[in-house]
Amino acid sequence: MTTRNSLWIGLLALLIALPGAQATARTLESVGAVGVREGDRRDPKERAIQAALREAVYRVAEELLVDAILLEDPDSDNDDPEGPDLSALLGRDMVTYTSRFKILEDRGIGPALFVEEPGIATEYVVVAEVEVEADKIRERLMRAGLLEPEAFAPRVGTVQLEVEGLSVYPALRDLQSLLVDKMGAQAAVPVRFERGRAILQVGTPLGGPDLVSQLERAAPDNLAVVPLSASGGEARIAVRWTPPVDTSPAGGALPPVESGVPDWAKP
Repeated sequence: MTTRNSLWIGLLALLIALPGAQATARTLESVGAVGVREGDRRDPKERAIQAALREAVYRVAEELLVDAILLEDPDSDNDDPEGPDLSALLGRDMVTYTSRFKILEDRGIGPALFVEEPGIATEYVVVAEVEVEADKIRERLMRAGLLEPEAFAPRVGTVQLEVEGLSVYPALRDLQSLLVDKMGAQAAVPVRFERGRAILQVGTPLGGPDLVSQLERAAPDNLAVVPLSASGGEARIAVRWTPPVDTSPAGGALPPVESGVPDWAKP
């Protein structure tokens, strides 16, 4: 039996055993990307599917943890900025936490954009729609002592941030670092990421207008922020990103990367 058949049989068995699963499922769109090394005989598509399932499951776990922190004390500092080791907490079998998935795009092999590993020049990418069993993840986090039962309430302290102009993954990474490391957001979790555009759920006590205002002021020189719109729980910005300048004696400025900011968003 192939790995792919085993995966589908596992998913089918889970759906039969849990007829009420649909009521607690969260549907997310996730990207699965794996590096492809020359001579590697493993099926890259299957590994990319597993990566997409893992991305969706981890995202729900991170959102549950952010909710618990914000509900306990929106102004508190997180004692563990790295967060718990989700791979150790949730294990390797992501089928346990998913009810079904569908491949939306099979992008195949291309230049490495998502995978940042030494010696990796190409990657296999799929985009999947995944239904995640949030209650199963919640129960696992409760058993680990990371969630309290009273913490399960509607999401508060979250801004949905839509970002135009993200054409490369390092730009998204720098934006997340700006939000979390410099501005003190509890998390900046992508719920959708495609070349040129991303939507992030930002765990913050700030509203949309204040978040955008602080982003403008705190942005580093290589990440220009252009406000587009903002309301209580939503915000839209465009960014212009260039690689940071290498200030080492042997270094120099890397060539600029086209950010894809639309003309109407440029100052």
